[in-house]
Amino acid sequence: MVIGNLITGGHLPKHPLVVDQGCGRLRHLKILLAHFDDIVLVDTRHQLNREQTIFGEKATLRSYVQNLETAGKSIKIYEAEEFADCRIEADLVSNVALMDVVTRRVRASVVKDAHANVREGGFYALVVPRNDSSILRRCNESNRFQDGHEFAHHGVSTFFRNFRDHTPLIRLLTRNGFSLQYDLSRYRQACLVARK
Repeated sequence: MVIGNLITGGHLPKHPLVVDQGCGRLRHLKILLAHFDDIVLVDTRHQLNREQTIFGEKATLRSYVQNLETAGKSIKIYEAEEFADCRIEADLVSNVALMDVVTRRVRASVVKDAHANVREGGFYALVVPRNDSSILRRCNESNRFQDGHEFAHHGVSTFFRNFRDHTPLIRLLTRNGFSLQYDLSRYRQACLVARK
């Protein structure tokens, strides 16, 4: 929905450079490859190098992407620490389902890094799930390291932050030099598109 609005609205150049910040288990790679030729994937060193099941295949994220047939499309991978210093002039940095599983300090760093790497006039899209009580039933010992950071809450592994009110996210964006362009938030997710 967010990408579609930016494409159909003529907000992105003909061949945009797009970043998936916090690419995790590559859940968004197929849609990005369907729309874009130049893609950058960003995540922590641990997430990029650990063996996991990706679309039914056991591999590290790095090896999976390296062996992927992309028909002339460019996919680059950066560790989050590298991305902080890249200055790649992206047209769009997309951040989906990351801000609810990291600490306040990491959230601030993630937004700062996005600002440093998006071109002037470029976009930053945030999609943050609004978790209900079922999240506590889904987080357990068997999956605690699969997606993001682990936090203990009364003896249960849980996500760090639930943005039922997404005003703090808007403040974080504006404090880091972005201006809010669209608030497409719905009951199940906060969805914000900001511009540098």
